[in-house]
Amino acid sequence: MRKYISSVLVIGWVLWAILMGSPLSVFVDVNSILVVFGIVVGGSLFSFRSRDISAAFRLVWSKGPLDPEKAGAAKRVFQRLSNLAIGAGFIGALIGLVQMLSNLEDP
Repeated sequence: MRKYISSVLVIGWVLWAILMGSPLSVFVDVNSILVVFGIVVGGSLFSFRSRDISAAFRLVWSKGPLDPEKAGAAKRVFQRLSNLAIGAGFIGALIGLVQMLSNLEDP
């Protein structure tokens, strides 16, 4: 229950902070979402079987003692997801920078 409450609080506070300064639509770009999720999902399915990925997510929300072998496998999955997300962020930033610079009238 603690994980659910903390997840809702973090998402709520971030959304609240965003909405205090401008509308949420300013921060949502469908192309960026597609790039990031495409790289993360594609890279994770390239790296692991889908059942290993789903087992890692189930383990995060499970209760009770952790099996060290399953915890190690889940750690590898989430480390890979983290690396893919960082890489996708860099690629997305590069794409956005190129698009922004290509729209300048006087470079």
